[in-house]
Amino acid sequence: NNNTIINNILALVKPMNFVYHDHNGFPEGGTAFIVPTATQSRLLNLIFINDGVDELIENNPLNIMMWDNTTSTIRIPQQLLGYAIIINLSVKYEQTNSNSTASRILAFTGDATSNAATGLYTGGGTNIKDVFFKSNPSSGFTYVRDELVLSPIIVTQDMVDHGIKLFLGSSDNQTIEYYDMILRVDYGVVNTTL
Repeated sequence: NNNTIINNILALVKPMNFVYHDHNGFPEGGTAFIVPTATQSRLLNLIFINDGVDELIENNPLNIMMWDNTTSTIRIPQQLLGYAIIINLSVKYEQTNSNSTASRILAFTGDATSNAATGLYTGGGTNIKDVFFKSNPSSGFTYVRDELVLSPIIVTQDMVDHGIKLFLGSSDNQTIEYYDMILRVDYGVVNTTL
């Protein structure tokens, strides 16, 4: 009956995600990740350390490391081919006197290249998403947090082969300083056939 079908689906289709928190690399008030002015973008080159503070993994039954510290790439397992994923980058930034400039986040396949010294995008890869976010809101707090969400991204074989690299930029001639990055990728897997 209808209730049985719904219960089976809820039991077999699991919300899954991995969450990485770069606490050590960009602490509040510490070294910032500096986003370049338009039209440039910089590779999100976070370093996650499995020390109980820096890295958090939730609901990750695939039990694989989906972030590659060496290449700054989100690794996509073959099991996710054809599925939709959501990439959420939560960033903290220092409040300015007026609204901060608008953020830009780009997703490329992992064969995209960047300058080794500056991290600036130099070419290559397939552009998966290119999204502008409105100006960061003004606030009474010293540090405020913003969510930059890429959704949905349908996993292709190109993404499985090369992974996904994220680049951050600005909408104008102002730079943005971000701290305390939290990267989350949500996905779901059907583990049986009804």
